[in-house]
Amino acid sequence: MSDPCDCFEIVNNGLKCTTKALECAQALGHFLAPIIMEPAEMAAGIAYDFLRQFRWELQQKYIQRVEKIIGERGLTSPTRRVPLNIAIPLLQAASMEEDDLLREMWARLLVNAMDADRNVEMRRAFIDILESLTSLDAQILEKISSACGDDAQEGVNSEEIAAQLVSEGILQEDEVIDAAADADSAKAKRRNDAFAISLLNLQRLGCIRDEAYLGSNDGGVTIPNITPLGAALIAACAE
Repeated sequence: MSDPCDCFEIVNNGLKCTTKALECAQALGHFLAPIIMEPAEMAAGIAYDFLRQFRWELQQKYIQRVEKIIGERGLTSPTRRVPLNIAIPLLQAASMEEDDLLREMWARLLVNAMDADRNVEMRRAFIDILESLTSLDAQILEKISSACGDDAQEGVNSEEIAAQLVSEGILQEDEVIDAAADADSAKAKRRNDAFAISLLNLQRLGCIRDEAYLGSNDGGVTIPNITPLGAALIAACAE
């Protein structure tokens, strides 16, 4: 088995991957060329320079956060090797993340994978799921996990989760409809689109499941519960 310190070399190599950037630059170059009336090759070069600088800035933010977490834990080097088939895809995905909350989750995921003191079984599925989450998805999942606790048996009322998001300013009050008071209106039937879409996405990814549905089809309340996969992801990204 490779020395755990090799993980730092994996980090450096992974963050220098430019294949996808080149492909994006070529595609953007073909689009940009007729606009700036320059050859496609020149336009692709301009696009590549832009993408490389943009990605480099994101990489630096990610590296700095990872290094800060490592320092806060008193680690001088990784104490557990991260397999290449996990480390490289993780670094590639994390280095493209713009959202601060999701970048924090990517950073914790990598550090926890390197820290033998953390009882975390790293899975490639965590990378696929994180790539598919929005910031709202992640916040909803964390709140469902917190509300369900260690013994997730009955699930949590989705309206309570929505109310918490409103009180914290994550959702707007007019986005959350009182279905019981306004069950016959078209607005109530639409409900909170962003919130509902996030729940559906988390369910699609296998992070939550519906334990029950209370009320009518148009005005009911879902009772989502976190799944073992969702709980494992939260644990893998924990502080």
